[in-house]
Amino acid sequence: MSFLVAGLAVLAAPLVARAAPCSEVGSIVKVENTKVGPNEYVNFYINSTTPDFTVKAVQGPKFDLVEGDPPLIVKGNKWTEVAFKGVNWTCEIPLALHLPKPIIRQVSNTEQFEGYVTYVIGRQGKSYRGQTVTAIPGGTKISLKYR
Repeated sequence: MSFLVAGLAVLAAPLVARAAPCSEVGSIVKVENTKVGPNEYVNFYINSTTPDFTVKAVQGPKFDLVEGDPPLIVKGNKWTEVAFKGVNWTCEIPLALHLPKPIIRQVSNTEQFEGYVTYVIGRQGKSYRGQTVTAIPGGTKISLKYR
């Protein structure tokens, strides 16, 4: 019996293997949060010089991920959605998040399928102050500012 279980585990291992880290052109290579003075930022590093993205306010705290699954609850009382189109989505996007902070409470990947990747940022009562797009070596840094 244990031989059968061990054999099934070996066969199933490739099915549950993690995706490779994102590095191809068009990938989101890292998501991080930072704090500078009274401002907090969520930064997206993209391996592209022309990222296609939108930022909008959304209603929360519940976000549907997959039909039939329970919704994701994102901490905060206001939410921002960042949607990227035309990105490499078959890789694992590294997160360098140190949360919760006084303003930014949570950053969650809510969709990653067929070139479309979305994140929801939950914050506590503060204002979204816009974004900056900066050219960096090898791509682009998109910073969302909160205060």
